[in-house]
Amino acid sequence: SVEYATTIPSQIESDPKRLRQILVNLIGNAVKFTSEGSIRLVISYDASGEQPAIQFEVIDTGIGITDAQLSQLFQEFSQGDTSVTR
Repeated sequence: SVEYATTIPSQIESDPKRLRQILVNLIGNAVKFTSEGSIRLVISYDASGEQPAIQFEVIDTGIGITDAQLSQLFQEFSQGDTSVTR
């Protein structure tokens, strides 16, 4: 499912190719590792700071990620669970 704030502006400044790549990867991983349950994309907008921001959250009931794996998340390529290579 998709939930989004009604206050999101009709135009934003972004790198559309990079944003698309990130969302495709996050949603793709959610689909790949969620055999049962649900996947939600939540889009929120925060204009309270110095620079307005749109936040994208992919929330799923998949296998998850451990704290140790989380610390490796932004390193060069790594895979959290090497037993699942789909």
